[in-house]
Amino acid sequence: MIKHFFTVYLALGSLCASAQIDLTGTVKTENGKPLEGAVVSLDNTIHRTYTDQKGRYFLFNLKPGEYQLRVTLLGYYEYTQTIDLRNNLFSEVVLFKKPYLTDEVLITTSRVTSETPVTQTTVSKAQIEENNRGKDVPTLMDALPGVVTTSDAGAGIGYTGLRIRGSDATRVNVTINGIPVNDAESQGMYWVDLPDILSSTGQIQVQRGVGTSVNGAGAFGGSVNMITEQLSENAYAESNLTYGSYNTKKINLKAGTGLLKNKLSFETRLSKITSSGYIDRASSDLNSFYVSGGYYGNKTLVKAIIFSGKENTYQSWYGTPESRYKNDVQGMMDYISRNGLDEEDAANLLHSGRTYNYYLYPNQMDRYRQDYYQLHFSHQFSSALTVNAALHLTRGIGYYEEYKKNQKLSDYGLSSVNIGDTLIKKTDLIRRKWLDNYFYGIIYGAKWEKDRLSVTFNGGFSQYDGDHYGDIIWTKYTAVANEQRYYFNNGFKQDWNNSIRAHYHLNLQWTAYVDMQHRYVSYKFEGFDASVNAVPQKVTYNFFNPKAGITFKRNANEQAYLSVAIGNKEPSRDDFTDSSPLSRPKPEHMTDVEAGYSLSMKNFNAGINFYAMMYDNQLLLTGKVNDVGNYTRQNVKNSYRAGIEVQAEYHLNTQLSFSGNAAFSKNKIKKFEYYLDEYDAAFDYTGQSLQTFSNTDISFSPNIVAAAGISYKPFAWLKIALNEKYVGRQYLDNTQSSDKSLDAFYYTNAVLEGNFNLKEYASVNVGISLYNLLNSKYANNGYTYGYIYDGTTINETYYYPQALMHYLAYARITF
Repeated sequence: MIKHFFTVYLALGSLCASAQIDLTGTVKTENGKPLEGAVVSLDNTIHRTYTDQKGRYFLFNLKPGEYQLRVTLLGYYEYTQTIDLRNNLFSEVVLFKKPYLTDEVLITTSRVTSETPVTQTTVSKAQIEENNRGKDVPTLMDALPGVVTTSDAGAGIGYTGLRIRGSDATRVNVTINGIPVNDAESQGMYWVDLPDILSSTGQIQVQRGVGTSVNGAGAFGGSVNMITEQLSENAYAESNLTYGSYNTKKINLKAGTGLLKNKLSFETRLSKITSSGYIDRASSDLNSFYVSGGYYGNKTLVKAIIFSGKENTYQSWYGTPESRYKNDVQGMMDYISRNGLDEEDAANLLHSGRTYNYYLYPNQMDRYRQDYYQLHFSHQFSSALTVNAALHLTRGIGYYEEYKKNQKLSDYGLSSVNIGDTLIKKTDLIRRKWLDNYFYGIIYGAKWEKDRLSVTFNGGFSQYDGDHYGDIIWTKYTAVANEQRYYFNNGFKQDWNNSIRAHYHLNLQWTAYVDMQHRYVSYKFEGFDASVNAVPQKVTYNFFNPKAGITFKRNANEQAYLSVAIGNKEPSRDDFTDSSPLSRPKPEHMTDVEAGYSLSMKNFNAGINFYAMMYDNQLLLTGKVNDVGNYTRQNVKNSYRAGIEVQAEYHLNTQLSFSGNAAFSKNKIKKFEYYLDEYDAAFDYTGQSLQTFSNTDISFSPNIVAAAGISYKPFAWLKIALNEKYVGRQYLDNTQSSDKSLDAFYYTNAVLEGNFNLKEYASVNVGISLYNLLNSKYANNGYTYGYIYDGTTINETYYYPQALMHYLAYARITF
């Protein structure tokens, strides 16, 4: 298989062997010392390479013409030169060292370069600025290979999410400056708690598959590594303004001091985003700030970062029933009958249309604040050795409020009450469910480079201490104490991981890679014991996650890689608290094989990669009731994801460019057991029925995900862009039933923007983004459940409709 892969690779490479002009050279210090790892690129082209251990660089197959040569390296001033290529050229470059350590050292241990054999995409600061209009982070990554985004409110603001290769948020590891952001217990990622974080982000790297070793929960579908703003040597001020459909507004103010006395720098941002949402009442009121201060010494860097997000969102989690989504009046009447909707809820369902929201209570709000504190330290002992460390604290507190109808008083620890001759056992009530938690720890790392060998050591220790509790603030029939508590429990989790990663240059073309991680997890929680008593419990895990691969660089423009990685991941909070030791699921295990080839020429670059992600004990919902009466996820022995991802970009000239990517995959469970509750005509529970499926699709895993774009600049100051997205059918459960699925959908977005300079004082960027230009009616998320009533199978399916054509107009003013 390996031989076949590289044979294909060499055959593809031979198609591009008609070299025209070669640019080669060396990069050295002012003292003549060769510099390895310098980035050598040609502006406005796809050409980019790195210097080898002797400081040499090679760019082949260039067309004649004038180019801007750019050379960058951590800790050195950038070098630019205009060159006129008519014949082969050898260019010697001298870089001068900066008198201070730069922010890049903070990420040297957590990022990967092109020589690492993993499948990854890096989004630059310029690309972030081009697409940051106020929508949440997932919207920015929507055009990346294999990514599908979701939005509860329908317009990309509020509760949003993303899946990578069909894997949900609990299997996508997210870090900011190397520090974990996923919730430690649920392992989910709540982007709503990070409003406008993109305005303080300098770079995002998305790794697909297991990827490299990271801090936090294991990456099964991918990882998202975000890096905050890096040092700006010059003082600046900036404001971003957005207004658009659904009364969407964004305003932020940013400022930075630049480098003061060649040692100190401070930056700040204040943001507010509001939106009424596409779905009825699905409003969002999001506030955030970012502050950083850094000391930049010759060999030492110390940087403190504080950022915070506060969200107030009206809940739109319930979804839209299938009959309402499809405007099936009889279906709605049947839904009302079998679910016992009262007059108010029935009228809401019948008359709301596509923007239906189940919730009507005015204060059905989710209110949460999360504060992030980071203190980073880095020291460069020599040109070969750099060490990093960071202390971190994340403080989260908030609740969501619910109006609940016809609730049993006994479920809340309340006694029945007598009103006249009537014994009241049920009541309407308002409750608040709270999360109150601290997540804190340290991450550390070191990178050593000498000759052919580069070794990176990473690690981190963290603790999560989270209280979960609920308060009743009102009932219809009974008096309650002020915010009467009806439950309380605590989760305490420790996570300690250490990894070592090495690259060894076998020669100028071949680089070997190995990455080994040990991860220890300890979790204390309140759950059920074997006798179904609720008692404090503890589980511990030791995971070993090895990875290895090889990279072959045929020349400066062509590269191939092959890697094998193993990942292990513990179950999430609900899997523990809703089961006993007898029914508790096992950890998930995955072996990930990745292989890829990339080609980069002056006006064209392309890549193709193959992957096979083979699971053992993947956790899936099966409908099975466990020994304590809960519907928890079950381990499925054999399942896999396998596919091909292709991407390409072509610049016809400086005005017109095309880009696109596509992911084709098979996502299968070899044997799936599906359980349905059974009820008799009196609606008394009689047990469960079992159905067995073979070779069935994994839920939320489309076989095709594709994106394409075209950008045209008729003038240097004006850009017009058109982008298209297509997502194939997604099944809502693992039975591969088209009746319980999201139809394939596509949408088209357009951008018109201009850039202007106001003398030497300021620059202005203004534009308008049009989303879903062709008014596609689609849903990108949903859920389903079923049961058997008196011999008839009933499926209740819900969808999250997305907004029709809408717009955001924006302006950015920079001083």
